[in-house]
Amino acid sequence: MKIKQGKMRILLACADESLLKQTKRLMQASNELELVGCTSNGTKAWEMIRQKTPDMVVLDTDLPYADGFAVASWMRQNKMWDTSIILLSSFIGGQTYVECSLLHINVLLRKPICADALYERIKLAVTCTSRGDTVEQRLAQILRELGMREQTIGYQCALLTVCLYRETNGASITKIIYHSVAQQLNSDNNDAGLTNDGDEIMPMAFPTASGDPKLCGGIWGFGVFDNGDEAKVKAAKTFIEFIAADPDQVKDSVLASTYFPVRASVGDIYADNAIMSEYTKFMAYLGDYYQITPGWATARTEWWNMLQRVGTGEDVATSVATFVQNANAAAAAEA
Repeated sequence: MKIKQGKMRILLACADESLLKQTKRLMQASNELELVGCTSNGTKAWEMIRQKTPDMVVLDTDLPYADGFAVASWMRQNKMWDTSIILLSSFIGGQTYVECSLLHINVLLRKPICADALYERIKLAVTCTSRGDTVEQRLAQILRELGMREQTIGYQCALLTVCLYRETNGASITKIIYHSVAQQLNSDNNDAGLTNDGDEIMPMAFPTASGDPKLCGGIWGFGVFDNGDEAKVKAAKTFIEFIAADPDQVKDSVLASTYFPVRASVGDIYADNAIMSEYTKFMAYLGDYYQITPGWATARTEWWNMLQRVGTGEDVATSVATFVQNANAAAAAEA
């Protein structure tokens, strides 16, 4: 990446018109940044990027006509490696991290996000880009600014997780990276399934008042984006049917995901894996996924709003009280 001299030229592409306008106003008042364009249309964003060649682009995964991932993909396919990308996404999970890694996304931010917070993250990204810092250097600086000392386990764990993620090309965080971090930071080098004193760690379900153990279940699957190309949509559906329903393939597909099959007909795919076989016993206790809890959508949004308010200096007790009030009201309304 080239180290930029002078003002950074920024282009904003956000689906949220309110966020777009507020962030635009903050950037126009800045002496450090030059706003070269803004839009809420993915296709138009790509046209503006080609015409104006900004130094940094803010992309939203919810952009209409062409989402943030599509625009980022077009940029990289056209060799626009010197343009930094900040991606806004409502969902951040394993697959999102993998796609961001493949597209060399510089910063991934969770939505909803307020204009002030977005503006501050843009400025931080500009500072890091201008210095030519690596991801690890930027993270180390952020951890130090948070007051974490280099000798602490938390500091080392955060840096090691990022390094392992990059080295394994976005491997499963919970199944591979966390296991590796636990082993590397274990003071007496015991196996990850043992405590430092050598005692075995036993998995267990959450106890309940009724005495029946319960767990929060989650079902993961596939989606097909309708891009208007019927042939591609049909091919995508055929591919999904093959990896999810073909009797000779489905076991390998589930094994590759490191999760568990939802159909008993798939069989015991982890018979040769002692640890995963233990977790298989929990399947009988799985309950509803937390996202169908009454008021969940509002509570999730209010949670991130609370964190942003705390991060910008609001009293913690006040922020928490606001979150609890709004979340409980939403739950009561949908109960």
